Amino acid sequence: MSTIIVELFSINVYDVFEVITMIRLKLNELMDERGLNPRQVSNMTGIRWNTVSDMAENKSKAWSPENLSKIMMALELTDISQLIEYKKEQQG
Repeated sequence: MSTIIVELFSINVYDVFEVITMIRLKLNELMDERGLNPRQVSNMTGIRWNTVSDMAENKSKAWSPENLSKIMMALELTDISQLIEYKKEQQG
């Protein structure tokens, strides 16, 4: 029984880094378009400026729905695709 579980588990496991590199925030581009920096976005959203900076540089490993919502409201975005994109990175 445990062997079957291990085999099934190994088939469906994705490398976390691979998934993260395919889904990225467009926050840096949005801030550039609006002439904003991480501290200004922090003041607009209540999110710590270093968290905003990490998000803008796509260094964050996870984004909370609450923070994404705050950013969308502050930047007056109407669709999540304005903030997040799926981009497959070239390997090697």
